[in-house]
Amino acid sequence: MNKIMDIDFDKGAKTLKCISDPTRIKIVHLLSCQEMCVCTLEQYFTLSQPTLSHHLHILKEDGIVTMRKEGKWIFYKIHEGVAEAMTQF
Repeated sequence: MNKIMDIDFDKGAKTLKCISDPTRIKIVHLLSCQEMCVCTLEQYFTLSQPTLSHHLHILKEDGIVTMRKEGKWIFYKIHEGVAEAMTQF
């Protein structure tokens, strides 16, 4: 019973709501395989680069993905703790 109290259900609900969008769940799926830049992710969508970047921004704001800059490139990957946290639900 004490383990249940350690779960942040509010954060979990917010995360599930964030990834409930079909585009964002597809991004999460793709990033679960490897780190990618926006230009690589674009291949899998019919979205404009600004729209794709907007979805990535939402995922980043919620802490689902992280980013790193390398020169002019920005690479995204799944935040390490997200997958583990989601298995609690």
